[in-house]
Amino acid sequence: MTPTEQVPSEDVLTSPCNVRFHEVNAFGRAVGWDIDFRQLDSGAPKIEARVLAGSQSTVMGFRFERAYHQRGSAPRGVLSFGIPLNGSLDWHRQQVDAPRILSFNGDSGFDGVSPDGFSGITLSVTQSWLQTTSASFGMPVPEQLVDTRVGLVLAPSQASCELTAQLRRLLGYGEGHFDSHRESELALQLIAAALGDSGCDDKSTFNQRARAIELAINFIEDHRGEAIRVSEICRETAVPWRTLDRAFRERFGVGPKAYLTRRRLGGVREALAAGPRDLRIADIANAWGFWHMGQFAGDYKRLFGELPSETLRHSCAHL
Repeated sequence: MTPTEQVPSEDVLTSPCNVRFHEVNAFGRAVGWDIDFRQLDSGAPKIEARVLAGSQSTVMGFRFERAYHQRGSAPRGVLSFGIPLNGSLDWHRQQVDAPRILSFNGDSGFDGVSPDGFSGITLSVTQSWLQTTSASFGMPVPEQLVDTRVGLVLAPSQASCELTAQLRRLLGYGEGHFDSHRESELALQLIAAALGDSGCDDKSTFNQRARAIELAINFIEDHRGEAIRVSEICRETAVPWRTLDRAFRERFGVGPKAYLTRRRLGGVREALAAGPRDLRIADIANAWGFWHMGQFAGDYKRLFGELPSETLRHSCAHL
């Protein structure tokens, strides 16, 4: 995250926004948190933040150049979680190594000590929306997400690592794209992270999972040019997310969302490789349900090791 320096015209930031602060309390006011940070080392304070706000959730990435005793409370009316990205954090007198998911929902607020150069991400979501999203995947809201015990830390899992990676990618996109589709996917990943590896167990049989895979693949192919949601696949297959996720990971080594995204990216690649010299990449991407080019290009390069323009250039070279 490399924010550009901007001075907000109001106390609360709009989204997307990159800001550098030279006073810690101004940072708290701007992001809507009630904070009481005490600087512990010598040097000019500097805080960099990037804020992305959707209709039901807010993601914030930040970096503190100085060491702080962090005290305060998260915004009211939402569930808030933090993920340290580097080093070790004293979190309510317990050492927490990055990356772990911390709950900011304790009744008495939060208390931590961060070293200089500390960076992290916070994710805040409305509880009613989380309940609605969880129900759409056939799951209750995990108790860990609404627990108000002080200093709560979620158990590490593959799902929590995937959530961290997705949040980092989201903050890295230049256009700050954060629509309802992306919010729903983040909610699913947060729920999965709270369930942990043991929480992903389900009682389905092999035949039930095989049937779910068959229905899911057919549904994906019927809607391959659309940015369909995993919750839609759950409804089509009539199985909860845990069963669907297990079925896909057993068969393909990736979850249903990753499979769907890779299928669509593969369709784009096939079209670029066979396309004429004057083919417009945006037209092909749009035809496969990709509308935000920065996000699309980043996902494409992570999967295939090259940008879409490089694929097209290589194909034209062989004409």
